[in-house]
Amino acid sequence: LTILNLNGNQIESIPVEFFNLTNLKEIYLCDNKITNIPSSIDKLNNLKKLYLNDNKIFKISKNISKLTNLRVLNLSNNKIPIFYIGIC
Repeated sequence: LTILNLNGNQIESIPVEFFNLTNLKEIYLCDNKITNIPSSIDKLNNLKKLYLNDNKIFKISKNISKLTNLRVLNLSNNKIPIFYIGIC
């Protein structure tokens, strides 16, 4: 399995079993009710595209930065707070 499309299924959290699907290259979880991106996301080494737009995400694990093959990340229309980083 390399592409998983579960758009519009009222999913509230990403099941732990997803992170055993290490061959996944594209995940589409748009228009659900997901509230956070778990730290186990870093197990998906081959992931190139992750679409999580139109959810209720307010928490993103810093482990998402370990996805070195990730080329597309869509988190639009979520509940993510905006942080401003200033240079001192």
